[in-house]
Amino acid sequence: KECTEAGWTIQLHLSTMWFRWITHDLLIWLLLASAVRARRFGCPPRVPGVQCYCIEKSRGLDIFCERSNIDKIRSVLLQVADQQDTIMYLKLINNSMEVLAEDILYGLDIKHLLVHEANISSIHRDAFQDLGERLESLDLSKNQLTEIPTEAFEALKALISLNLSLNRITMLRSESFRGLVSLIRLTLYGNRLHTLDSAAFLSCGNNLTRLNIGRNNLTRIPAEALALIAGLQHLDLHENNITQIETEHLPEAITQPFLFVTTELDKLNLAENQISEVGPGAFKKLTGLVSLDLTRNNIDVIHPDAFREISGTMEWLKLGSNRLDEVPSEALRDMTQLRELDLRGNNISALESNAFAPFGANLKFLYMMHNRIKSLSSDAFSSLPQLEWLYLNHNRLRTLHRSVFEKITDTLVILDVHDNPLDCDCSLSWFYQYAHSASGKIVVSLPLETKCSTPPHLKGWSSCSALAKPFQKLLLFYLRC
Repeated sequence: KECTEAGWTIQLHLSTMWFRWITHDLLIWLLLASAVRARRFGCPPRVPGVQCYCIEKSRGLDIFCERSNIDKIRSVLLQVADQQDTIMYLKLINNSMEVLAEDILYGLDIKHLLVHEANISSIHRDAFQDLGERLESLDLSKNQLTEIPTEAFEALKALISLNLSLNRITMLRSESFRGLVSLIRLTLYGNRLHTLDSAAFLSCGNNLTRLNIGRNNLTRIPAEALALIAGLQHLDLHENNITQIETEHLPEAITQPFLFVTTELDKLNLAENQISEVGPGAFKKLTGLVSLDLTRNNIDVIHPDAFREISGTMEWLKLGSNRLDEVPSEALRDMTQLRELDLRGNNISALESNAFAPFGANLKFLYMMHNRIKSLSSDAFSSLPQLEWLYLNHNRLRTLHRSVFEKITDTLVILDVHDNPLDCDCSLSWFYQYAHSASGKIVVSLPLETKCSTPPHLKGWSSCSALAKPFQKLLLFYLRC
């Protein structure tokens, strides 16, 4: 009995101690949580004559200053530094400063910084010294920088996104982005780049996945420099002057420029260059490529093996606004995963039998507008069992035979044939019925300005809008079916 009572006493004592420990820890946790909730970020008092606006948010301050004297802006920022408040977003727009001085950001805790249209031509090497472990994104677009301020950037170890678009940078020197070990996105769009040192991206870490060097003055794909970006996934080279890759055999073509580029690349944009020919093995080593944009070049030749290495992964291919006179069926033959094909604005005059076989099994979006298409083979679309969007507007079609479309009418969501010189005769009656019976689908897009070409007594009628009364009257009284 005594042992039992002693055991109960010990157990009760232990339970009491356990309860005290739990209560003590819970109290501390509640106090800490209360302190966190009680922490508020306070906007500094308004400074007369300064167009600075501040919003208090749960994670810090949003401060926006525009068209103000830089010394007065500095006085506002000093108040924030004294309060030791976190600035989530600091936006300095249209504040002419020419030089980003070393003390303008002194003592501040900033996550995202935008200095836009400030006429900045130079940045002091210590301008970002206090932001090294905190700044995550930096936008210096629309300024007057002529070179990369490498020494100033070197301190930004936590920087994830850097935007230097629309400056006047002409070249990237060796290790231009030294020290930016966390960088994921880099934008250099709209500069004057003509030269990239082969070591331009050396020492900027292995996290860079997105690079935009569009709208510059590049005449070739900078393969050597890109080879150092091991994890590159998205590459934009659009709006340059790329005409050729220097090779012995095909000097006018894209031929194997990516031999040393990472296989991680899944999106490549080469739109609006001066490329005239896509040669065999052009995208060798890019075995993970999913999206390729070659819009607005001068391409009139695509070699049958141009896309061989990327055929198994390609889903989005844009070849619009080039000089192709036929669907490049042979070059696309193995692209069985293709979902979107854009061939708008070429010189294609006909869609031949099985033009999209055997690569059309998964094709959902097909853009053929603004060509010169006069005829459609009866089985032109027979190999497109999943087609949803079909654009044939702005061509030279005179009729729409039912047999051409009958294998895709069940899957089509959009069928656009406006601005074709249609013969408004009995052969269009099926189209009228189809358009009206396709419940819930945007089957046709025929603006009122679309006119009948024939017969003569209907020429000029704005009558091909399937949902308009004139078209109904035309069918009832004039088609003579």
